[in-house]
Amino acid sequence: MREIIEKLLEKIGKDSSGSVVFDDSAKNPVEIKKENFHDISGKKTGKKVAFVDGGNLELLKSPSLSLFFNRIYYTIYQNNKRTKSGKFEFYTLISTENKSGKLCFSTDYFFTTGKIDIKKYEFDSFDKKLALGGRRASISLVGNVIRRFAELIVAGTIKADFVVVDGSLEAAYPHEEELLKKEFYGLSKTTGLLTDNGGSAAAALSGLTGKKTWYYDAGDVCFVKLHPKSKYIFRLDAGNSVDELLPILQENSKDPVFPGYPYGLVEADKFARVSNREKEMLKMQLEAAAKKDFEKLVPYIKSMDAHDVLDSVG
Repeated sequence: MREIIEKLLEKIGKDSSGSVVFDDSAKNPVEIKKENFHDISGKKTGKKVAFVDGGNLELLKSPSLSLFFNRIYYTIYQNNKRTKSGKFEFYTLISTENKSGKLCFSTDYFFTTGKIDIKKYEFDSFDKKLALGGRRASISLVGNVIRRFAELIVAGTIKADFVVVDGSLEAAYPHEEELLKKEFYGLSKTTGLLTDNGGSAAAALSGLTGKKTWYYDAGDVCFVKLHPKSKYIFRLDAGNSVDELLPILQENSKDPVFPGYPYGLVEADKFARVSNREKEMLKMQLEAAAKKDFEKLVPYIKSMDAHDVLDSVG
């Protein structure tokens, strides 16, 4: 075991220098310099900040059909107090269709709480942004893509001075770029960014400053430490200046459960999450609505759930 520890220490020794390398190859690496660390300071402005997150679970799955339940939640804070919150709930039905000789995934939506202006998307099942290793993309991935799109659409419609979504603002999926043109911000709970020598970018930054709270300017991406006792450094994608936003986020990041992480995002995550218990309830509602027609769905469900049976065996 000690041999493993020594090898780990050897590997993390390379995390203390280099340049930050972004996942988007179009972005130039940013050299790590101590002068890029800045204090978080500013007067209270009374401006509103909104936080948005989403959750979903797959209810039915087969190679040709998938049904997801989605929940998008937003909350708005002013002077560190919640002033408004809301949610949208809907089902996404994804089906496989032949379009001009290509197998594509098509989407349909069924709203139960509120309504989002989201268009019906089609995805080439071999699109390089979805497929892995040259294999056809999983139909289930589309359900998560649509949840992400719904988060961005909701974020783009909220009336607040700042809007913060969970996750980065780098376009990872087909059609996502068009939804990222609004000026909002993305805070990532985790970041996989590396330095050019293969180290962790967040780890490389953590030991280079004595400041208790700070932000590191890396262009349209910042790294932030929002609480003196926090052990976490978060990535903040910025669609605009962060000078006024950061003091607001810092004030909102004092909850003892997760110091250094904005409580607005904790709240959004909590109320957007779809539990497994809720999943089972939704499946029962679906079965009750289908009545005798449910038997027609069974072959589609059973074609993909053998792993679930084995997992339940323990």
